[in-house]
Amino acid sequence: MYSLSNGIAYCINCGIEISQNRSDLFCISCSTTRQTNGKFCYLCKSETKSDIYNPCCKYCGGLDGSSESLNELYFELLNKYKKIFESKIINIKSYWAYGENNSQCIRVPRNAKIYLAETNKLIEEVGLNILFDLDNVFDSSIISNKRIINTLERWSRHLYVDPPYIEKHENEYHILDGRHRIIAAYLLNESRIPIYI
Repeated sequence: MYSLSNGIAYCINCGIEISQNRSDLFCISCSTTRQTNGKFCYLCKSETKSDIYNPCCKYCGGLDGSSESLNELYFELLNKYKKIFESKIINIKSYWAYGENNSQCIRVPRNAKIYLAETNKLIEEVGLNILFDLDNVFDSSIISNKRIINTLERWSRHLYVDPPYIEKHENEYHILDGRHRIIAAYLLNESRIPIYI
């Protein structure tokens, strides 16, 4: 599940504002009824069919980043972000789950330390400039597009994402998790990003 930058969520049954708690999607009144279904998105309060397994609307929940399947939402979001980056008017800010927002982090790698890395240098060090056409990022595979779009969509909704996890072997760096988050930050012209090493 994803976290909002302000720590506020909404009861999926009645839509009342509640504190974020990944293990409780209901307000006090609704939690006593032992329901599992809801009518509101946990993160944005839009009316939607929700439940304890899928508490978010289609926009907050994101695209299936492990599938090549295509649907209307994929094309809607792909076109949205292509237009944003073609226009060069980017009003999206990244939200990283680290530092004072570390409690928003879903997975903190064991024994890893957080560093701020220069985005362009990191891309070269780990070879993302070879994996991706940085001038036409959305010409990548469907799965890559979905993962980049999911990150951008989360940030546009003020949701935190975990920093990428990089492993250092002798003098080489390898991405264990987060290559699409790095590319999303690159698209936003982020000069530095947090990474776990």
